[in-house]
Amino acid sequence: MFHKTLQLARDVAAQQDSGRDVSAYRDHLSSEFSELPDETRGALQRLRSRVEFPSPDLPPEKFVVADQKLFKRLREVDDVFQVLIAYLQIAEKFALDASEERALMEQELTDAAANRSIFLELALDDVAMLRSAIATLPGMKI
Repeated sequence: MFHKTLQLARDVAAQQDSGRDVSAYRDHLSSEFSELPDETRGALQRLRSRVEFPSPDLPPEKFVVADQKLFKRLREVDDVFQVLIAYLQIAEKFALDASEERALMEQELTDAAANRSIFLELALDDVAMLRSAIATLPGMKI
C-alpha cells in the first residue's frame, strides 16, 4: 500500500510540475495520502514488537539464525523510514503540513542511530573477544 500510494503521489506531482491540472486526482490522493503516516506508525510498532535480540547464550548455529532475523527486521524498519522520508518530500509538493511527521522522523532516526551505534559497539567487542579466543588455539595465527 505504501509504495502504490507514494507512486500515485509522485505521478500526480510530476503532472502538476509539468503544468497540468491535477485537481481531479487530489481528492483520491488526499484520502489515501492522509492515511499513510498513521499506517507507517502502525507498521513501525508491529515491526518493533517482533524484534528480538539474540541471546549470547545461544549455540552458534541458533545465534546466526537469530542474528539474521534481527537484521531482517531492522531492514524492514529502514524500509518504513524510507516511506516516511518519501512522504515528507511529496507532502511538501502539495503544501501539506507534515511537521508532525517530520518531528517523528527526526526522533525515530535519532533513536535508531543511537541504538545501532550501541549494537555496533557490542559487535566490535564480540569480534575482539573471538579474535583473542582464536589466538589461544594451537596453530592459529591472526
